[in-house]
Amino acid sequence: MRTAQIGATTALTLHSLCAAGLAAGHWLAQSFYSSSLITDPTRTLRFLTVCEAPIVIVLFSWLRRDHDRCTFIKSVGRGLMGLPIGALFNAFGAIVLGAPVGLK
Repeated sequence: MRTAQIGATTALTLHSLCAAGLAAGHWLAQSFYSSSLITDPTRTLRFLTVCEAPIVIVLFSWLRRDHDRCTFIKSVGRGLMGLPIGALFNAFGAIVLGAPVGLK
């Protein structure tokens, strides 16, 4: 079993690309849809998720640890499955910490 080791430069590049994707999504939301996190948080966060999720999934799938046992497609599938699970854990954590519950 061969595991991949990444260097500091690769990690810095990976996180820089993720931050650039987030900044680009924020700029697109403000420029083309005229929405901000203050005036319309739901729409803006949804747009940021749609812009940022493919970038993060592809980048982290490309740098997976075990290339022999885990294919790129399997890694992308795990990333896609992790999105709703992570959102669910985030919502439960917010409820535990006292966030208001209910639909708008």
